[in-house]
Amino acid sequence: MKYTHCLFKILLISTLCLVNSSCMLTYLAKSGISQMKILTSREQIDTVLKDKELSTKTRDKLLLVRKVRDFCFNDLKLKKTKNYSSYVQLDDRYVSYLLRVAPKYELKSYHWSFPIVGTFPYLGFFDKQDALDEQEKFKNDNYDTYVRGVTAFSSLGWFNDPILSSMMNYENHDLVNLIIHETIHSTLFIKNHASFNERLATFLANVGTEMYYKKYEGSDSKTIQLVRQEQTDDQLFSKFISDELSHLKKWYKETSNITDELKSNRLKLITDNFDTILKPKLKTKKYNYFSKKELNNANLLPYQTYLSDLSDFETVHKKLGNSFTNTINYLKTLEKEKDPIQALKDKANSM
Repeated sequence: MKYTHCLFKILLISTLCLVNSSCMLTYLAKSGISQMKILTSREQIDTVLKDKELSTKTRDKLLLVRKVRDFCFNDLKLKKTKNYSSYVQLDDRYVSYLLRVAPKYELKSYHWSFPIVGTFPYLGFFDKQDALDEQEKFKNDNYDTYVRGVTAFSSLGWFNDPILSSMMNYENHDLVNLIIHETIHSTLFIKNHASFNERLATFLANVGTEMYYKKYEGSDSKTIQLVRQEQTDDQLFSKFISDELSHLKKWYKETSNITDELKSNRLKLITDNFDTILKPKLKTKKYNYFSKKELNNANLLPYQTYLSDLSDFETVHKKLGNSFTNTINYLKTLEKEKDPIQALKDKANSM
């Protein structure tokens, strides 16, 4: 599962607004400096490609990115931007680190609020130690926490997002998916609905990735076979984890006097169910890591954001003729909905 975040937009807008918290001002100031360092380090891809010492791997990845950008704009009709036309060599394997926090006995995200851009279920840091320091503030009897490195970001059109060296280790088809995913964010992003935004970008990026490889390699290529297998596994895992999280929420609500041991056993049941029920059905090794994951409420939340049940998107997409353009145009009509997830479900049920 790929993680991205929208920290750059938060930083720009928030620094232009009155923020009363001195801690928030410190956070914004430190992050703003790191942000500007990245932005001022950008080099145009065309310039980078002229470097005779550029590795073959990086060269091939950058050429692929350039090709995918054209596909996004010309074939998928996504918003034309200058995103991913430049490159930044980072000092770290990650561009930033995300902190997620959840109540200890409730599967609900702690949210941070920012002026204008709304609320987000995570806080991003350019320095890992800053993320760990903030994490320590929540490490008590009331919260679960989770810090994870991030290899890519989206500024939602506020900046010309560069390709980062942290993205060069992606498999080619994953990089294709990532560029499409982030370009979708630049085209459509609904304020205060992070989960819906990520789910729609996940679904449409999968559709777009298959379209890309159909065009350039044909329907029977090995790459598209792998893409289809992974997407089938995505759907199976999405259904599995959605059901498990639904049951877990109900368990938290209905169980009294929860202890750490009781909670630990209940979370282990999820990985046990994965091993016995889902894993034998999967066609790839994409989710094998899940068996070894030590779960808590905070590190389960990204699955709720990125891989909750995508069946409503699938239903609407099919009813709209399996057309990428028709589907994203319909999703744009949900921008003013109070609850776009429910509106989508209603649309799926009515079709």
